[in-house]
Amino acid sequence: MAQVSLQVVGCGEAFGAGGRMQSCYLLRGNGTTLVDCGTTSLVAMRRLGVDPLALERIAITHFHADHMGGLPFLELDRRANGVTEPVEILGPHGIEAAYARLFSAMFPGSASPDLFRFTTYADRQPQLWGEWTVTAVPVVHQPETHPHALRLEGHDKVVAFSGDTAWTDALIEISRGADLFVCECVGYDQAPRYHMHWLELSQHPLECRRLLLTHMDRDMLQRLPVRGAEGASEGLVVLL
Repeated sequence: MAQVSLQVVGCGEAFGAGGRMQSCYLLRGNGTTLVDCGTTSLVAMRRLGVDPLALERIAITHFHADHMGGLPFLELDRRANGVTEPVEILGPHGIEAAYARLFSAMFPGSASPDLFRFTTYADRQPQLWGEWTVTAVPVVHQPETHPHALRLEGHDKVVAFSGDTAWTDALIEISRGADLFVCECVGYDQAPRYHMHWLELSQHPLECRRLLLTHMDRDMLQRLPVRGAEGASEGLVVLL
């Protein structure tokens, strides 16, 4: 059975608090899978010595640039290096059209994107995706972004991701029994709409073995450590 690990490639919020890169998490089992791919992801991978050309799959939680804006750079990097094997992309309904719009806006005049193969997840319906069984559950973020939390199961391990969201009981559902739950926590005692803060999150019982906080603003970073959770940092590798 494969050794499963998660490496934090980017764990910042959209505005780079603490000089952090945007959301990007590398899950290794028998292969290499990204969960989210913010705009800074290619730079972040190269800083950490992660080979972006070796990626096989990328799961996207929602349609915000700090979670999927790195996809066009990955595609163009593959073209520049002569890689023709497509990457499997799993995302919410409309992911292929959303990516086409993003690519066109970022690189007008470039050849149409053709190095990704898209699959859409269905709400609360586990689906086999490579070496993982993925369950996607809707959460509370800007509705136009089609936000979901994700639960990935494989090799007798469970890794869950909140994506961006205000508190919702769906987080209890998605993280129950997880070996690792990567959860957004923008602030310590306050957060913008559609996000969470620590004093709110800590009031809810989460039945996961390890809670890793991410997507933190400057104030939250300065409050670390907190009891009952760890703060994510770039380069951190969690063996599961």
